[in-house]
Amino acid sequence: MTIQLNESNNYTLMLTPNGQGLGLCGKHFNAQFLKQEKLVTRTAQGRGTVYFFSLGKKALVLRHYKRGGLVAKVSNDRFIFSNIANTRCYKELEVLQHLHNEKVNVPLPIAGKVTRKGMFYSADIITEVIPNTIELHEVLQSEALSPGTWKAIGIQIKKMHNSQVCHADINVKNILVDRQASSPTIYLLDFDKCKIQKGNEWKKANLARFHRSLLKQTGKFTHYHYHQNDWDELHMAYQNC
Repeated sequence: MTIQLNESNNYTLMLTPNGQGLGLCGKHFNAQFLKQEKLVTRTAQGRGTVYFFSLGKKALVLRHYKRGGLVAKVSNDRFIFSNIANTRCYKELEVLQHLHNEKVNVPLPIAGKVTRKGMFYSADIITEVIPNTIELHEVLQSEALSPGTWKAIGIQIKKMHNSQVCHADINVKNILVDRQASSPTIYLLDFDKCKIQKGNEWKKANLARFHRSLLKQTGKFTHYHYHQNDWDELHMAYQNC
């Protein structure tokens, strides 16, 4: 994928082929600007606030990169800069475009922004919104999924693995379910710190990570609609894909 780089005084704007022609500029990575221009349609909370906004006919989402763990107490959004290709947003845009090209259901990458200050940088990413979807974690708190939906989850994870992408944080909150599709449709989210890697030995461990996520949430909620037979459906579809 060719990412167009536009250099400014203190930041670099990255535009994917999907983002070129939308009229994006540095201001569109500023939440206050989006609010002033009345572009924001809604917000969501994760590690930070995520902003959903409209630009022309495109529904987009802006996310600022935040640190997690103990290091966040020292600097919650600053990273050491080496070069543009090694920044969090550049790598995520590359992985998303690779998966999209491989026909894996992921958000369409649009643009990124890296703001440098000395030897450090902060970063933001814009992707296209996936409509009519709900987080898998939210669904399981209220209702059971059909066997076909569990199979669809297994198939998407296998397609991601067949594309040689290891998801660094695969869990129930990074999977979306399309509730309005005629057949079970699943999307995978949040490819920060993910990478394309060779071989197959890591795939079993990556799938097991998702299994642990399901078990963890089942232990937290009294009525969490997940059972062993659901995993059996997912795992069988994964193996047969």
